[in-house]
Amino acid sequence: MSSKPVEPAARPALVTRAYWLWTISGALMAVYGVAFVIVSLIEGVGGTVALGVFYVAIGGALIAAARRVVSGDSRWRSALAVFTLMLVFLGILGSFLTKGAALPLLFSLIALIGSMMAYRPTSDPWFEDK
Repeated sequence: MSSKPVEPAARPALVTRAYWLWTISGALMAVYGVAFVIVSLIEGVGGTVALGVFYVAIGGALIAAARRVVSGDSRWRSALAVFTLMLVFLGILGSFLTKGAALPLLFSLIALIGSMMAYRPTSDPWFEDK
């Protein structure tokens, strides 16, 4: 644990890494959603197109929230942590119910690692000063 004060202009490396994990997770989720829509349209299964659009929306929301968190807003950090926990729960539930939900679970676990990095003691001063 580091007890050095954090400069206001210097973002901790863990916050930057958490941002990139959230962004990668959101991008992967969005790409998965687009692929899901394309495959659903090719196979002619119209009911599952909505699920693909849902994955794209989740990916976009994850990226948008990550951009807010990296600026130092602790409220968005808390909201994004709850959002990633919800995604992990839905991924676990979905992997039990359907055979193709392992990838969204993996993507949400990547985002959960980012959320855990944002709550490390070296990251806390970045969010407390804002």
